[in-house]
Amino acid sequence: MGSLRESQRMGWSLSVSMKTHRQWMSVALSALFLGLLFAPPGLDREVLLPAGTLLLLVASAALSVAHRGGHPLTPPRSLLAMAGLWTLALMLSTAAGTSATILGVITHACWVVLLWLGWWLGGDSRAIAILGRMTGLAAVVVAAICLAQMVDIPIWPRTDLFSDRVVGVFSNPNHLGSFCAFALPLASIAFLREPKVGFWCQSGLIYAALLLSGSRGAWISALVAILLLSLWITWGMSGDRRRHAIRRGLVLIATWAATTLALSERPVLHSPDGILSVSERLQQTGEVLDADGRDRDRTLQHRLLLWSAAGQMIQQEPFLGVGPGGFESAYAQSLPALRQLPQYKRLEIGLQRDRARFAHNEALHVTAEQGILGLVALTGILMLPLATGLRTGVRWPNHLWYQGGVVAVLSTIVHGLVSYPLHIPTTSVLIFISLGIICRSPSPDDRIRLE
Repeated sequence: MGSLRESQRMGWSLSVSMKTHRQWMSVALSALFLGLLFAPPGLDREVLLPAGTLLLLVASAALSVAHRGGHPLTPPRSLLAMAGLWTLALMLSTAAGTSATILGVITHACWVVLLWLGWWLGGDSRAIAILGRMTGLAAVVVAAICLAQMVDIPIWPRTDLFSDRVVGVFSNPNHLGSFCAFALPLASIAFLREPKVGFWCQSGLIYAALLLSGSRGAWISALVAILLLSLWITWGMSGDRRRHAIRRGLVLIATWAATTLALSERPVLHSPDGILSVSERLQQTGEVLDADGRDRDRTLQHRLLLWSAAGQMIQQEPFLGVGPGGFESAYAQSLPALRQLPQYKRLEIGLQRDRARFAHNEALHVTAEQGILGLVALTGILMLPLATGLRTGVRWPNHLWYQGGVVAVLSTIVHGLVSYPLHIPTTSVLIFISLGIICRSPSPDDRIRLE
């Protein structure tokens, strides 16, 4: 009996120690995220991401092996299979591709590492809470910097590129929109779960930064996220919980409507046709449905040109692609043919000379660089955790944090139809860590603490 109690005591001690290490690892991961987010203009975020990810991988693997007697924790077999297929596609496209870059290879390898780190941390609700709080606070700081830039208060250094736009801590307003599209569902969930003034202000500030980014793709993806949350709450809950959630949701909608009205005349974009305000940019979004509007929309014409370029790359190398990180080089080689397209002729000189690095569509970009094999693997890496998260959310409808993670990832995936959130260091960390977390269904104790 004494030996049994001693064995149970040692097992409990190891469990507590493991959770403590996960929480410290969560702090380290938060530090990496904050370093990426608030990196000064002279520091390359794309280089900082793999360096920080490698350090976290070594530390977490050592802890995992030490506490499992030499057997590190492993995700579900289906996810491991997709990660293995992604690694295989990465190696084959690197070997066969004509335009692969070292940075492109390392960046794509980081996605699998971040996914595993998220799954490892997902076993501890306190570690998840640390990441969530840090993301929320960082989003508030970014939103405050955006509001300062709106009124021309230079509280954050910025580059000459997009000097006429609100970009927050980023170098591109598209990056700001992608970050806000991820952060807004999480902030909304926080208020729906606990209607504090701080969470209400957080949601309003992030929404304001989203509007000021002028990114229509981010606006649409955030709208999709809000609709998904509304459906989930309306159908998944019952009784007093649903009534309280609906009331809080109406408060958020009213806040966002008031914010839209307050910022409607604020300029967000300088175009050849003049300065566009928030309201004019919103109207321009609707004009995409009109044929004449599409022809006049230079942003859309640029996207169509990039998609055509990606299509040509896929036709030339359908199975293994041009190599990770090789889109920019392949795009430059395809420019003579692209100059004959009507989309190219409709662009202004600046966009015609643009050395595009991304296809502004994640599916096309990954297929162009890593072929059909890479696309299949990435689809599995994205869809398998989301399917697990959806099942968890349906099974425990009041488990709002899980729903928030699923919707936040779905929002950025929708944005990936017209942008490249997986290739933006800050959002890629959030996406793949979140995928790992939601892939791991919480234990009963964790559900109680998170409810």
